[in-house]
Amino acid sequence: MTFELPLTEARVKPRQVIALHLMAGLVMAGCGAILSLLQSPIHTLTIGLLVAGVLLLGTALLRNKWIRQPKVNRLFRIGELMVLLCLASYLAMSKFPIPAAMCGILGAAILFAIFWEQQADSALTIHVDEQGVRLPLTSRKRNLRWPEIEQVLLRFGTLTINLKDNRMFQWTVGSIGFDKDRFEQFCSTQIEAGKLQRDPHDW
Repeated sequence: MTFELPLTEARVKPRQVIALHLMAGLVMAGCGAILSLLQSPIHTLTIGLLVAGVLLLGTALLRNKWIRQPKVNRLFRIGELMVLLCLASYLAMSKFPIPAAMCGILGAAILFAIFWEQQADSALTIHVDEQGVRLPLTSRKRNLRWPEIEQVLLRFGTLTINLKDNRMFQWTVGSIGFDKDRFEQFCSTQIEAGKLQRDPHDW
């Protein structure tokens, strides 16, 4: 038996979108400023990088509603990715491994954001079956097995999962296409079966 519970939580949060733009702007402005002080052979480009970083910071802070629009956001993300990958390559060739790694990691985060933000309209879900509970991608822990779960409650549109180590997870659930009592009965049965699999020496 399988249950899918759609969550009302937004897949892409506005503050996360703006935060990544701010990080990209800070890195670009910082690298541009430092490289321009080092009298780099590409001095004009480093000044341009500094200006681009400052403009990106200003846009993210002052025009954040505009920059969050999907088409605009995607164009900025692609531009940031291209700049950061070029910057990481240049820093690596110039034997600056730590700044190169920093730009590379931020570039990877932006690449992930491009794909993640494309799916902004699809809802996050919690998947419950005989194997356990699979939490949304945004959760720190993705899979919960039945032996570690103490209680599952679905009340007033809120799903609560209590674990045997006193941790608790809560989400607001959207409209569901199954009977709530049947769901809770299924969870209770799986929890009781899971208790038999627990290590009796694990206090």
